[in-house]
Amino acid sequence: MLNDENAALLSLVPDCIDDANVKVGGMCKILKNAANPDHFTKKAVECPLAFNSALALTMVDGGSAIDEVAQLHAINRVLCATNPTEDTTFNTKWKKLMGTAVPSKRGEMFTMCAKWWTNSPAIEELSRASKALGMSKLMLMSIAPVIFSNDYWIQYITGQPVEWIPAHHTRLFHPNTLLRLLRSGLGAHCMTQWREVQWQGHLLDTLEALQTLDGFYPEDSSVLQLRAADGGVAILAGPLATRC
Repeated sequence: MLNDENAALLSLVPDCIDDANVKVGGMCKILKNAANPDHFTKKAVECPLAFNSALALTMVDGGSAIDEVAQLHAINRVLCATNPTEDTTFNTKWKKLMGTAVPSKRGEMFTMCAKWWTNSPAIEELSRASKALGMSKLMLMSIAPVIFSNDYWIQYITGQPVEWIPAHHTRLFHPNTLLRLLRSGLGAHCMTQWREVQWQGHLLDTLEALQTLDGFYPEDSSVLQLRAADGGVAILAGPLATRC
C-alpha cells in the first residue's frame, strides 16, 4: 500500500514542475517591476517552487532587481512592525502612515524612505542587517514552505519560541528568529544553494557575516518601526510584541 501511495505522489511531480515552470516568467517580471511588496509575497505563497526559480534567475541576471526587492520587503517590514496588530494590505498601511497613495514607481518610494535608513549609525547598521535577513526569509519560504508555515518545525530548528508579526498574505519573523534560522543547518544549505547560482552582492556578504557572528539583537531595540515626528514619521529601533 505504501509503495502504491509513493508511486501516486511521484506521478504528480512532473505536473507540479510543469505548472510551476509556466509561472516563472510572470514572477520574474513582478520581481523586476512591482512597486508593491504584497504582489511578490502573494506569489511566493501561491507557488513557492516557481518563486524560487524566479529568484534564482533574477540573482543570476546580475541587475538591481534583487536589491530592490529586498528594499521593498524591508519597507514592508517597517510598516508591519509599526502596527503589529493589524493585518492590512501594504497600500492601506502606507497611506495611513505616510499620508499618500503608494508610488507607482520603486524609485519614488525609495526616495521617500531614504532618510529612514540613515537616521543614526545604529539604525543604519540594523537596517543593513534587517534588509538582508528579511530577504533571506523571503527566499527561505520558497525553499522550505512547509517549515515556514509550521511553528513546531521552526522551534525545533532554532530551539526558541517563534516571534512574528502579521503581514498581508504571510507573516514576518523577528530578526533574531531569522538569525537562528540562518545559523542552522537549513540556513547553511540555503547559503550553499545561493552561492551555486553565483549570487553576488552586499546582501549575500551581509548574510555570510551574520551567519558567522555570535550573539543576537537586544529585545528592546531589535525591530525597525516608525513613530510620529515633526509632522511626519521617523524610524526607531524598538521591541516587538511576541506572537507565537
